[in-house]
Amino acid sequence: MGASFIKKNGLIYSQDLHVIYGLDSSAVFTGRVPYGVHEIQEEAFADADFISVSLPDSVKKIGAGVFGNCKSLQKVKLPSELKELSPYLFAGCSSLKAITMPTNLQKFSEGLFFSCSSLEEIEYPISITTWNANVFYGSTGIKKLRITGEGNMQTYTSSNQPWNQIRGQI
Repeated sequence: MGASFIKKNGLIYSQDLHVIYGLDSSAVFTGRVPYGVHEIQEEAFADADFISVSLPDSVKKIGAGVFGNCKSLQKVKLPSELKELSPYLFAGCSSLKAITMPTNLQKFSEGLFFSCSSLEEIEYPISITTWNANVFYGSTGIKKLRITGEGNMQTYTSSNQPWNQIRGQI
């Protein structure tokens, strides 16, 4: 990889340790990204075999498909200040069950939860203003959407009248 990369704690970083480019196959990644990382490049963790991952609040940018096809991934903690989740971020994460969403999230990008068949419930902030195409396409297990924010909470399930209207938007 040359002198422009650093391998540490199962990850491949930029020289200043602010950017993650991928996983270091010669070491074990614990699922915990250290504070100080600002960016995770496209598909950095794609096809990886870990059960949970925690991203610190220092992360401000996550590339498309970062967790793509992580079939064992069940739980994700995202940075609290992210405003947008990249396209196909969790596509193919068939075991994904729990996500801690950013509090000021504004956008769900295309294919965000594409084929996340184990995902049954999504809790997201009321601050979301943009839903792109196919956010939940192939995520057949979703039964509940919970909208939170500013002391309000609304829950939509398949037994609520507005459910079909919401499902039509996603």
